[in-house]
Amino acid sequence: MDEMYEYVKRILAPQPKVLASWGFDEPVPFPGGILFHVSGFKHQGYVQVLYDEGDDTFIVVLLDEYLNGQARIEHVHIDQLVNVIDREVERTDDYDERCKEFILCMKD
Repeated sequence: MDEMYEYVKRILAPQPKVLASWGFDEPVPFPGGILFHVSGFKHQGYVQVLYDEGDDTFIVVLLDEYLNGQARIEHVHIDQLVNVIDREVERTDDYDERCKEFILCMKD
C-alpha cells in the first residue's frame, strides 16, 4: 500500500505550484494509491488516485467532504495524471481572471 502512495507522491512532487493551486493537503496512503484534500476553483473535497494494475493506468476519483463519490476518470496515463487532476480540480474557462481576482483579494 505505501509503495503506490510513495509512487504517486513522486509523480506529483515536481509540480509544487500546481499542487499549491489545488490547496493540496492531508495526503494519506489509501489501498492502491493516495487520498488527499483539495480546495480548487472547481472542486473542494478529496481526490483519490488509484493504480489500475491491469490497465497500467490510474483512476482519479473526486469525492466530496464526506467522501461521497462525485466523479470518476479512468484510464489516466502517468504523463496525464497532473493535468487531469488540474482540469478536474482547478482549471476553469476563466481561470486567469479568477486567479487575478484571488490575488487581489489576498492583497486586501
